[in-house]
Amino acid sequence: MTEKIEKGQTIEIHVALVDNSGQTVKNGPLSSATVELVVIDAKFNQNDNQYNWSIEDFRSNIKKARQGNSATVNVDQSGESIVSNGRFNLENGDKRHRDISIFSNSGNKKVRLGVMVVSPTQERVLEGLSNPFFVRGHDRPYRSKYTYSFSD
Repeated sequence: MTEKIEKGQTIEIHVALVDNSGQTVKNGPLSSATVELVVIDAKFNQNDNQYNWSIEDFRSNIKKARQGNSATVNVDQSGESIVSNGRFNLENGDKRHRDISIFSNSGNKKVRLGVMVVSPTQERVLEGLSNPFFVRGHDRPYRSKYTYSFSD
């Protein structure tokens, strides 16, 4: 991720689900799993050396939308996410996804972008994390598009 983005800025990401050997999972139910992007506290896994956190620990670090925030109405997301257009299906284990934005109470904070499998699965799939970045709270249109890629 770039070091700074504007709140509401359109971004593009590339997500790939990889196995223990680092290969993209191209077959089976996980290759078309539904995933969701969430905003995570930047302090979570701040040393980038822990890759076995619990789902509870991950979820406890998700930045949630404020109650009654009108920005969260009619956006494709769960109740947990402050990312618009952040839920999508993988295709053959990966997906380049566009027109995502971070909104709501995310401005002027250092955060990470996280990705988690939300479709039912028998296996534990470790969530993915971006590097920390700063979200500026300005509510103005931003024309630049950035592409981000992370896999886990």
